Amino acid sequence: MRFFLTTLGTRGDVVPFICMAKKLMEMGHEAIVLSNGEFEDFVVGEGVKFHAVSKKEDLQNALDYLVNNAMMWEKKHEKKNPLQQVVDNNSDIFLKPAAEIDRYITENYVEGETFIIEHVLCFGSRYVQDKLNIPGLSVTLTPFYIRSKENPPKQAMIPAFLPDSMHYKFEKWFNDTVLYKTMFEQFKEFDMTPYADGDNRISPQGLICFTPEFLTQMPSDWPENSVATGIPYLRSDNKELDPDLVDFIKGDKAPIVFSLGAKQRLDTNTFKKCIKLCDIMKRRGVFIGLDRKKIEGIDIPDYVKIVDFAPIDALLEYASVLIYHGGIGTCAAALRNGVPHVILPEFPEHFDTARRLERLKLGFCINRNSFNPNAAAKKIDKLIHSAEAQKNCKIYRDIVAMDDSMDVFYKEVERIIAECGEEEQVTA
Repeated sequence: MRFFLTTLGTRGDVVPFICMAKKLMEMGHEAIVLSNGEFEDFVVGEGVKFHAVSKKEDLQNALDYLVNNAMMWEKKHEKKNPLQQVVDNNSDIFLKPAAEIDRYITENYVEGETFIIEHVLCFGSRYVQDKLNIPGLSVTLTPFYIRSKENPPKQAMIPAFLPDSMHYKFEKWFNDTVLYKTMFEQFKEFDMTPYADGDNRISPQGLICFTPEFLTQMPSDWPENSVATGIPYLRSDNKELDPDLVDFIKGDKAPIVFSLGAKQRLDTNTFKKCIKLCDIMKRRGVFIGLDRKKIEGIDIPDYVKIVDFAPIDALLEYASVLIYHGGIGTCAAALRNGVPHVILPEFPEHFDTARRLERLKLGFCINRNSFNPNAAAKKIDKLIHSAEAQKNCKIYRDIVAMDDSMDVFYKEVERIIAECGEEEQVTA
C-alpha cells in the first residue's frame, strides 16, 4: 500500500513522520513524506522518500516573523503587529502548501491502495482525503491541538489559574472564528471552509496523539478512535558527544543544559539572563543551537559553552536540569533521561505542555517576560534537590522506556484498513 505522510512546521514536526515511514517500510509498504523543502536532506538521509510541498524560504520567513514579531502574550514585546499578519504567516506555513499536496496526491494515488497520515495542522491533506475518499489517520504531537471541554489545553493568552471553561471558550473562538476561518476564506484554490470547524480538522477514521497517556490525560470528549501513545524516538539521533564537550560537562556539579528553541528571540536578553543564572547557581551551562549572530559582542564566560549541535539524549545523561522552550521532542528527551524540566515557552502549545509537566511535579514554567535569574535560581535549586521531583522523574523515565508507540501506531493503521475493507464489501 502507498502511504502519504504529510507534515508542516519545524524539525520536531518531521521526526515522528520519519519514524512512522520507517515502520511502514519495515512492514512492506511504500511511504512518502510530504513537507517543506527545508527537510529534504534530513528525510532522505534517513532512507525515506520525500516530496517538497513548499519552499524552505517560505517556512523560514514565516517562522522568523511569528517568533520575533507576533508573540502577543508577551506584554513587553516591542513589536506589535496586526492580527492579519499573524494569519498570513500561519497561512504561509500550514495552508499555502495545500495546493501542492492536492496536486501531488491526486496525481500519484492508487484507488484502494492509498492511505494518508496527516499532521492535524496539515489542512490540505484533510481536503484531499475527503475529496478522493482515501482512508486516513490524523496525528497530533501534543494534546494542545485537540479540543476538549473536559480537559481543555491551557492557552497562552489566558492566565493558567482561570477556570478551564475560559480556556476552552477562548480556544474555540480564536481558532474557529479568528484564525482558521480567516485563513480558509482567503485561500481561493479550493473550498477549505469546512475545516474551520475543529471537529472536521481530524480524520473521522482515527487520531493518534504521540504523547504518553500520563502527559495527555486523554479526556472522554476527544474524537472517537483516539489513541494516546509514547513519543516517537529517532534512534539515529542518539550519537556520541564530542570529547571536548564531555571534558567540559564533567565535574562535581552537574551542568544546566539550555535548548531555547531553533528560532530564539532576536534580542539577547534571555541569553544574558541564562548566563547570570549559571553564575548565581555556580553551575556550568551548555547552550544548544543558538544563532551565533544574535549573541555577537556578548562576553561568554568560561563556565558557559555554546554548541551548534549535540545529541541531546547523550548530553542529558550529565545534566542537572533542562531549560528549554517547551517543544515536545525536547520534552521527550528530558522524560527519557529522568531530568527535571524548566520551560521558557515560545509558541502557544509550549504553555500547555509546561502546565501538564507542572501537574506531574516534573518541573515548572517561567514566562520569558518575567524571567528573573535570582528568583529562578532559587526555584531551580529547590527542584534539583527535591526528592519528590527526582522520584517522579525516575517513575516517568521508566514508563517512557517501555515505549511502543510505533507498534500502537501500526495497529491503528491495520484497524482502519480492515474497517475500510469491510465497508467496501457491504457497499458491494
